[in-house]
Amino acid sequence: MRTYDLEKPFPEEAYRQMISRVASVHFTPHSDSSKLLLEEKVSGEIHMVGNTILDLISSYNLQCSMENVVMITFHRRENWDKIDILLEGLRKLTKKTPHIKYIWYLHHNPVLQLKVREAIKELPTVELQSPCNHKEFTQRIASSNFLITDSGGVQEEVSFLGKHCIVLRASTERSHIPKEYITVLEDYSKLEDVVENVPGELLEPCNVYGYGNSADNIIRILRG
Repeated sequence: MRTYDLEKPFPEEAYRQMISRVASVHFTPHSDSSKLLLEEKVSGEIHMVGNTILDLISSYNLQCSMENVVMITFHRRENWDKIDILLEGLRKLTKKTPHIKYIWYLHHNPVLQLKVREAIKELPTVELQSPCNHKEFTQRIASSNFLITDSGGVQEEVSFLGKHCIVLRASTERSHIPKEYITVLEDYSKLEDVVENVPGELLEPCNVYGYGNSADNIIRILRG
């Protein structure tokens, strides 16, 4: 069993582990999550209900389309020193696809914002946008061609809306999402090479993490 130094602030992971030990009911987004809880031998019932974020997206009643716009998000701290590599990839990609508009949506972190604004001066063909609320951001996903991101949760949202996502990471914990929705790219300078894999049409919604009815499932189980 993992131990923690009580003299230091508890990491978020520690709180999650504590909650899972005392909870009487667990709701998971995927069957693999349920399996992990079983392996942990937690007490309480375990129910796979999907991710509630998809309920929120469903409530927006979005109409998906394929416009010549590509969204970019970039925020993981381990990626901060790789901005120059990403710029190299974007420089080649924008030359190859002059008909597409690239929009980089900034993260709320002011330190990262400054870093991105300084770096992007070398790439005037990429437009910067200030952070926006979830509904507005999701609406923009719904009309985009595809996304370039290092986010985890965005992968679920993009695939649920039938879009493709180039993931700027060595691997993804969302490995359940089929490959037609995701391209994992470790070398960010090679964006122009993998863009060939991006489907040129709207895909069927990916329901690996649910159908947008998780809250209904949770209420039904709690009333059960």
